[in-house]
Amino acid sequence: MSRHRSSPSAPPAARRPLVVPSRPRRPAAALLAGLQGGLAALALLAGPAPPATRAQPGVERLKLELLAEHPHDPLAHTQGLLFHDGRLYESEGKDYAPFGAGQPDYRSSLRQVDPSSGEVLRRVDRSDYWAEGLARVDRRLVQISYLARRATFYDLDSFAELAGVDYEVEEGWGLCHDAPRDRLLMSDGSSRLYLRDPRSFAPLGSLTVTLAGRPLAKLNELECVGDRVYANLFPDIGRPDLYDTIARIDARTGVVDGLIDAGGLLSAAEMAEFGVAELNGIAADPERQVFYLTGKLWPKLFEVRLVPDDSRGTVTPELSPSPEPSASPSSGPSATPTAAPTRPPAPPERLRVQVLERLPHDSTIYTQGLLLHEGILYETSGHPSAATGGPVRLSALRALVPETGEQLRITELDDRYYGEGLALLADRLFWITWQDGLAFEFDRDSFERLEVHSYAGEGWGLCSDGHDLFMSDGSARITRRDPEDFSVLGQVEVRDMGQPVARLNELECVDDQVYANVWKTDEILRIDRRSGNVLARIDASGLRPASATNREAVLNGIAWDAASQTFLITGKWWDLMYRVRFVPASAAPIYLPLLRQGG
Repeated sequence: MSRHRSSPSAPPAARRPLVVPSRPRRPAAALLAGLQGGLAALALLAGPAPPATRAQPGVERLKLELLAEHPHDPLAHTQGLLFHDGRLYESEGKDYAPFGAGQPDYRSSLRQVDPSSGEVLRRVDRSDYWAEGLARVDRRLVQISYLARRATFYDLDSFAELAGVDYEVEEGWGLCHDAPRDRLLMSDGSSRLYLRDPRSFAPLGSLTVTLAGRPLAKLNELECVGDRVYANLFPDIGRPDLYDTIARIDARTGVVDGLIDAGGLLSAAEMAEFGVAELNGIAADPERQVFYLTGKLWPKLFEVRLVPDDSRGTVTPELSPSPEPSASPSSGPSATPTAAPTRPPAPPERLRVQVLERLPHDSTIYTQGLLLHEGILYETSGHPSAATGGPVRLSALRALVPETGEQLRITELDDRYYGEGLALLADRLFWITWQDGLAFEFDRDSFERLEVHSYAGEGWGLCSDGHDLFMSDGSARITRRDPEDFSVLGQVEVRDMGQPVARLNELECVDDQVYANVWKTDEILRIDRRSGNVLARIDASGLRPASATNREAVLNGIAWDAASQTFLITGKWWDLMYRVRFVPASAAPIYLPLLRQGG
């Protein structure tokens, strides 16, 4: 089973009111709150509302009492959350579309999670749409999509897909089951809640949500509890006074009768390290009368209950109403219900390659992995088809003399396997495959095959920090793996100024950093392997040899030479390899007459 990065849990006894720091409030609508309204056993929010001064009667101000903290997968882009029978069920969705170009590469999942440990107990992935809100109806789960206008029904126990239903609403954001009236409530980022049949998803009408007599837009993730609906308010609502706020809504009338201040759950340091986005995840545990809260890319799950917040006063009706969204479909990343994370790290450093030496490279090798150890170059190659227009050879692992290209040893895979990245740990070489789900382990000196490990998903790049393995899969994700059994130890999403960077390919681990080729570009990233933040972008354009005319002959291959503190870089089907340093983009070049020609 997957082991995700964990955070220390606060003991349940350490119950304290959550103190919001005196700092500008970050945009992050999310959370949940009390259980009451219609169900006396769920009455969490006792006591009268604060006295109204120039206020709309009945709008209560509430805050969170923090009961405990639990670990949460920091790569889960949470869209829907619910609690049932001791387990959390989580819907997460996002895409890795290049900025303004190409078709989006969706990465969505449905998960069953142990709330105390954060362990993912069951998971099903899908890549055909961006998943959003989640609801439970009897023994079925219903997951909606952002722009695909499709709802998917799953079996609660097996996660087997039962049915898919198309619907007419332009966008899907949040979803919950209004059990007393046996209907689904669905949000789309406007002020409306759409009413739907819980078994056929057929439309039953809609309800307009109002605050102080005016429509309240940007309703996001939902949780139904008795006669109340708890709704995260998406950060771009345009109301700083409602950032980090959950609205408590009367499910019968649509009137907001409570506002919950959910700010300050994560520290500024945690937000900077993990590049978190908005709070977005509300799950009620009626038996224990608590809520679980988390957010997109958050490393923690919070267990809370609601208490009155007399210090905040009540809502004034003179406040300007939240704007209604345009009737036209959203377009572009900024219009989606998943805002870029707040407080991004500093811009990455801009570097370029400084060529010190040219070395020969076998132009028939479709390079996938490259590493240097004690003066020996180890290189793996893939198994491209004839359709790519280049040389077709079996996937191979080679030991080479870097200065001359002389081949010392070679072993090949069966032609059914497509070799990819390579890593060295002690005296063992680990070689992953593209879509075969296998990692082959070899003795470094003899190339004797030792073990075969299995994993889920694709394999692209691999490197080692001397203790663990780090693997890319073509997304923005880097997965840390146990070298003994290849199990998952943790994951991090690579982000540049808060935005995911996809197509990570060949990797090289150097100290606490990972260098990664970005597939089909002339750019290498230097990444903090703990936070995933891009520290530097390295321009490697101009290295591609004139002979590398095939469009598949892209930059791919990074090997660190600790002895000389330089890198060896090459590409697929290149006849040259380069010894380089990474220098500031403004640094003066080394003139060609000073280059030493290898081989």
